Amino acid sequence: MSLYDYERSKAISAQNEPFYALIMATMRQADTDNLAKLKNAFPEIWEELAIRYNRPAGLLPEEIEEERRKENREKWARENMTSEQRIDKAIQIAYDYGQIDGDHHKAWVIDQMVRTLVIGKGYDQMIRYGSLLAKSYATNCS
Repeated sequence: MSLYDYERSKAISAQNEPFYALIMATMRQADTDNLAKLKNAFPEIWEELAIRYNRPAGLLPEEIEEERRKENREKWARENMTSEQRIDKAIQIAYDYGQIDGDHHKAWVIDQMVRTLVIGKGYDQMIRYGSLLAKSYATNCS
């Protein structure tokens, strides 16, 4: 260990991450010897991590239906918002999540904002149109 490790531990601790999330993250990064120690100390956490690792989106079977219900509730809420409410919600998404680094995070934020602003089948049509534009741009610019 080093001063750097100590300083990083302070920064990580300041993020106030849940204990089990930290243990799972540590297990993901551990070398063979340290992973064996972590498995021994936290067998139930290792078991859940191993199960979730091989599941779509990390969802356990009992969580899949709940996730579908949640998505349906959110879709219904979006479809029943006024234009002003949709704009406010899109701005809130940008404010809450737009500062996270990484292209995949930025893409997710844009996707969530568009889902909020575009109602019903318009989202699917917009995605198809955007995909066609991207293919056309790649073909014409290469």
